[in-house]
Amino acid sequence: MKSLLAPIALLFFLQANAQDCNTMFTSYIKGASFETTHYDATNAVKGKNTSTVTDVKNTSDGKIISLHAASVDNNNKKIGETDITIVCEGNTVKLDFAGAMAHANPMAGKGNFDMKFDKTDIEFPAKPVVGQTIPDDKIVMNIINKSSATVIGTNTINFKNRKVVSKESVTTPAGTFECYKISSDVSMEMNMMGNALPPRVHKSESYVSSSVGIVKAIIYDETGKVTMTSLLTKVNK
Repeated sequence: MKSLLAPIALLFFLQANAQDCNTMFTSYIKGASFETTHYDATNAVKGKNTSTVTDVKNTSDGKIISLHAASVDNNNKKIGETDITIVCEGNTVKLDFAGAMAHANPMAGKGNFDMKFDKTDIEFPAKPVVGQTIPDDKIVMNIINKSSATVIGTNTINFKNRKVVSKESVTTPAGTFECYKISSDVSMEMNMMGNALPPRVHKSESYVSSSVGIVKAIIYDETGKVTMTSLLTKVNK
């Protein structure tokens, strides 16, 4: 589950807020960048992620935003990078969680292994309302042996009990933002070569702004202890 925390944090960093496709993501213009810093349970810096907008395309239903995300550890050593897409269509925002997950998985594209997903996106409402319950969602990742083309493992990431909790003002090093607080339970069911591991549920809270996306995200373990906090620390436009 530890390897899942980074893409979850990245996912929350990209979440959208309660407006519509024309009035959200207003800071997401080509060339703009957003730095988020990750802290562990002791508030020590564990790494940073910088997402840079590489393209914005307007469509008849909304917009498509392309991002290049690069991650470094607490010593500023490069961990990896990936390209991610946000699609806003009507009342739905689709986030490329598969891309973030593949980026974080050490087996992705390495040696004789590859990964395939049943779908690429996790969906959120483009116009959430305080008190609203967001439908459960999930994404299934199969680990493939390239030589035999057989599935040697399956990971199912579940997003449950999603709810728009409140509207709050949140201050980080990047500024003060009006945000919606969204809570969720996230778990991974792992099965490797027929051996199933018991799922672990991580609770999350994310604070999202219509202009910059995530401002703050907190991930808790099964006991309610904070395991990771992510803050928006810099915005360059």
